[in-house]
Amino acid sequence: MDELKPLGLGELIDRSVTLFRTHWRALFAIALPLNLIQFVVFLTYEIVGRLAFPAIRNPQKLTALMKTDPGAVALQAAIGYPSLALVVFLTVALVSVGHLRQAHYLAPHTLGGAPISLGASWLATRSQLGTMLGVLLLSLGWGALFCLLASVVPAGMLVGSAFLASAGSRVLGVGLGVAGAVLWGLALLVVGLWYLVRFFTSSAVVALDGLGVWKSFQRCRDFARGRVEPGAVGLVALRVTVLITIAWTAVTVVTLTGGAPSFVLKVVYGNLLSPSETNLDAVPLWAQVPADLLQYVVLAAVTPLLGVVQLLHYVDLRVRREGLDLLQRLAPKAP
Repeated sequence: MDELKPLGLGELIDRSVTLFRTHWRALFAIALPLNLIQFVVFLTYEIVGRLAFPAIRNPQKLTALMKTDPGAVALQAAIGYPSLALVVFLTVALVSVGHLRQAHYLAPHTLGGAPISLGASWLATRSQLGTMLGVLLLSLGWGALFCLLASVVPAGMLVGSAFLASAGSRVLGVGLGVAGAVLWGLALLVVGLWYLVRFFTSSAVVALDGLGVWKSFQRCRDFARGRVEPGAVGLVALRVTVLITIAWTAVTVVTLTGGAPSFVLKVVYGNLLSPSETNLDAVPLWAQVPADLLQYVVLAAVTPLLGVVQLLHYVDLRVRREGLDLLQRLAPKAP
């Protein structure tokens, strides 16, 4: 175990990579089953989508069906969009559970203490599943509220654009509509970044602190504010943004290889590079299933790096703000 001390940004990244490389087999074993569950969920969505709501997945079918049977489009949308939301939620929940189990497994290697087995890490994780799910639901609800508030002005601009266009002011209507769309995109981008920064440490908080849902939720808020050292990078929000960017860039570069077969299939069968002719449902399942499975396996090998960065970032914050390193030194040693 490395000595607990305040870490610079470069030191934190270097220590995260070292910890990831040292325990990559165990981290892969933690991530793979959860990724396989994600794969089954995604495959189920694909099959159901092709049968139950093909129009909202295909621009050509959507345009044709809107002209002949708008009611069918509304029905497919009522089934398809909630189904997609459920898939996204399950994916986020499984990723959070994976990070929670990683935190339990790596805690002894970060804070000291007797190492635990993969089985013991699962038992510890299972006892906190309710807390993790509660924090996740609270965070998603909070994020949805901010998305709604951020959409009020842009939505009003789009409504005004439609009104101006119908009143004969086509140029003003188009201008206002473009400005509203750009503002909406920027607003959602800011809210998304705020959400990532605010709840970046959620799994580590639940694993290491053992608090209830509401106190864990508040602790995520408290540890996402302020600064930890002089300079711009000392701002916690900017520090987390840099960490997420670096970790995601590394993960993306590696996973592009695993996702190459799936991308090629979408280009060849689904005309992915021709937006007006794109039809991803044209990709045969016999080819898509193994390609997507490979992608999820590759993801299981590299995405644990994000959980490692999250854990070490939270430990570093506790060292700086709560003197965790001093508490560890003053703690009575086991005989």
